[in-house]
Amino acid sequence: MTPSYVFEAELWLHPGEAPWHFLTVPANIADEIAEETSALVTASKSASTSSPARSASVPVPGRG
Repeated sequence: MTPSYVFEAELWLHPGEAPWHFLTVPANIADEIAEETSALVTASKSASTSSPARSASVPVPGRG
């Protein structure tokens, strides 16, 4: 089953040629997501030849 999270956050825009919309995930939920996906990140790092990403973003569907 895919986890789901419910929270309120301000939606903000990173402007530019191809703008993105973002929101800040509350720290407690971010910690849970990091814990649940740590195996994926570890697998990704071992398969990658480039520097690991320090952050991730998810575009908001229907925006931009």
